[in-house]
This record gives sequence, structure tokens and C-alpha cells, in this order.
Amino acid sequence: MNEKINKKSISPSRQEQINIVKDTNEVALYLYNYYVSVAKRTDRDLLNDARVGGAIGWTARKVRDNRSKLNKAGWIHFQQKKVDGVKYSTWVFSKELVKQFKLGAPDVSSKIRATVFEGEVDD
Repeated sequence: MNEKINKKSISPSRQEQINIVKDTNEVALYLYNYYVSVAKRTDRDLLNDARVGGAIGWTARKVRDNRSKLNKAGWIHFQQKKVDGVKYSTWVFSKELVKQFKLGAPDVSSKIRATVFEGEVDD
């Protein structure tokens, strides 16, 4: 991902945005941009489709459907597990980083979002 870093977000490049639309659609691009805009915030559970939908004015189903498109096209990847009531989430954004992460590339870990959510966990 070509990173344009500011205090709040990492934005996909123009070419990446074009490729996301080709691989999915404009609606999924909007969701992708939302995800990367809040990726640095550890207080956001990006798998909670109802909360994400509430933040952007969509239904949970619309979020889920477009998240699935992004995941299937290889633009996002997530892993989540619970240990003793604590939810551990790892998010990877960008087609290239997702490929590298799935192959176990060692240099990817510094570029992904790993988050621990403590307290009550939604199932």
C-alpha cells in the first residue's frame, strides 16, 4: 500500500482505489476507505458489522456483504480469537500485504493492525 500517513489514517493510492473498484465495486471501496481510516484506532472492532454500519449509515448486512467482497478479492484479511474473555484481532489491508501475510512473510508484521479488545466480547 502506498501510504499517505497523517495522524488519523493510511489511505490507499489512487491506483489501489481503481483496482479495488475493478475487483469489487464502489460501495466496497467506501467501506475499505473507512476501515483504513480507523485502522490505527484500537477502540474499533471492525468485525462488528452493526457498529461499523452505524458509523457510516449502513445496515449490518450491507457492511457484511461488502466486507466479504473485499476479503474474497484479497484486499483485506482478518484473524480473531478469544482467550479468557479477551478478543484478539489482526487486520491486514492491501492486496500485496494480504498475500505476504498469508505466505508468512516476516516483514509484514510491522505493517498490519493487531488489536486487543478487553472486557465484554460480542459473539
